[in-house]
Amino acid sequence: VRPAFGNAAGKYFLQQSSWPSNPSNKEVTYYLFHAHGDAFTDVYYNMPQNLTVDHDDVLLSGLDYFTVKADVGSFICLTNGEQIIGTATGTGNYQDIPIIPQEPGDFVDIVITKQNYFRYSTTVEVIPPNGPYCMYDSYEINDTLGNGNNIPEYGEKMLLSLKMKNLGSEDGIGVNVRLEVADPYITFIDSTQYYDTIYSGGTKWQYLAYQFQVSNGIPDMHMVQFNVVATDENDSSWVTRFFISFRAPKITPLEMIVDDSQSGNNNGHLDPGETATLKVKLVNKGHCYAKNLLNNLVPWNNYITMLSGTDTMDVLGLFGYSYATYQVSVADSAPEGIIAEMRFSSESAGYLEQKTYFPKIGMFLEDFETGNFDKFDWQQGGDLPWFVTDQYPYEGYYEAK
Repeated sequence: VRPAFGNAAGKYFLQQSSWPSNPSNKEVTYYLFHAHGDAFTDVYYNMPQNLTVDHDDVLLSGLDYFTVKADVGSFICLTNGEQIIGTATGTGNYQDIPIIPQEPGDFVDIVITKQNYFRYSTTVEVIPPNGPYCMYDSYEINDTLGNGNNIPEYGEKMLLSLKMKNLGSEDGIGVNVRLEVADPYITFIDSTQYYDTIYSGGTKWQYLAYQFQVSNGIPDMHMVQFNVVATDENDSSWVTRFFISFRAPKITPLEMIVDDSQSGNNNGHLDPGETATLKVKLVNKGHCYAKNLLNNLVPWNNYITMLSGTDTMDVLGLFGYSYATYQVSVADSAPEGIIAEMRFSSESAGYLEQKTYFPKIGMFLEDFETGNFDKFDWQQGGDLPWFVTDQYPYEGYYEAK
């Protein structure tokens, strides 16, 4: 919600209007419209709330990022004096915002805004790290124990290489680095590695040093926070963090198609006494293949009998679609026009998607294809009798005249 054309129109009105007796007031009013009524100003339209924000109270000199957690859709801006050193859009999770490295003694202003929320504003001091200061620098993923594409995905056992850096003024001696995760989808197999000495201003890799298992069922693009806990021989401790997004399938059932072209009347509907093929369209809206799908369709009514069992599907890819197909028969005694509830489920490696369909049996439709008026209790009127004929019908084989 923005003032938009209302304020713009007000400025044009003031410009064209004639106030010969008070030109100074006209100018003041015009500037009020201009300064406080910009067409792109966000205004409150609900009772404003406080933003939920979390970040460190200080910024270490030399760092090229600052970690902030803020509400989804908020705008985050970091400045030093008149210079903007970094911006980002809030995601609701912790995010590392790239910034211009700052010098000790500087102060960085953090301002976060969002429509219908009070402005968040604070200042953090840039401080030099005294002694050693060992922290996370970067990581590399290796999934040769999985499918070997080096992309973090569901159900894989993964190896992780970790690069540490020492921003402090002294060497870090006897450094030990432990990874911690508070996430139900990640289980560590090896979470600790000894780095020995990390020299002041230097970096150090430990390759394939950590190992963890990703659970089946992890949501697609789920973000996991890894805490990096570094200690040295003097029991100094530093905690930093990084994030990894994991890919997974997202099985999505779409429409159900009735194919009665082989053993029915080919009208695309279930009819009493008919045998048909039901096809459930499936797409994968995730970022990873779904494999070995088990697709089940269960009739939740007394008139449909399944003639085939579970549909199996080797792979559901990321593009296009696939069909789970079933053979069914409809009872001769099924009433015309009833709703036949069908419950569908698709399961793959801990992922379960369900959807209920409501195909109709028969139709409340007179098409005179019985060749007579016996389908419904017709009451006839008019000067001449009605009759059913097969001579040049409008559609089908019969019509009434």
